[in-house]
Amino acid sequence: MLVVRRVSKKRAVALRVYKRQRERFLIEHPTCEFPLGCEKPSDVIHHRRGRTGARLNDERFWVGSCWDHNDFAETNTGAALDCGWLLRVESTDGAA
Repeated sequence: MLVVRRVSKKRAVALRVYKRQRERFLIEHPTCEFPLGCEKPSDVIHHRRGRTGARLNDERFWVGSCWDHNDFAETNTGAALDCGWLLRVESTDGAA
């Protein structure tokens, strides 16, 4: 019987590293960092340039986020780009 992995071995290692980094990061960033202001606690890490490949663990593009503002990036992409909450994936300097 052939078993298909849910994630590759390489991604599984990256996810284990991410879990350790995530715990520390959220302790260091306890309040949502939404650029237009928010006082809620950080529940999750918002990946401003996405989580694909090496970006998963690239802390340069991480910010603490409440659930509401993390969802805002998913449902209001244009507005999130405009205010700097999201960065264009293809940019080389991290700019929007």
